[in-house]
Amino acid sequence: MNKKELLMSPEERQQRGANANALIQTSSYGKCIQDMYDSLHEGLDCLPTDDPLPAMSILRQLRSLRLLDTKLRAWAKERKIDD
Repeated sequence: MNKKELLMSPEERQQRGANANALIQTSSYGKCIQDMYDSLHEGLDCLPTDDPLPAMSILRQLRSLRLLDTKLRAWAKERKIDD
């Protein structure tokens, strides 16, 4: 947990988990995440190989997207454990 999370009350963590769970359960969430992955991979495939900076930028975006999905799922799971 980071400092901000340590300062959160149990109710705030519950609400965060409920919000994350509600988002994950929407029909468009999985499709949206997959579309973003696909778009970033397509962009990566089309880049020239002589300049590594754009590729590194896309890789950071992929990592951020994966981290976001993981955090949302962890928050939703944390809420269910606390129930």
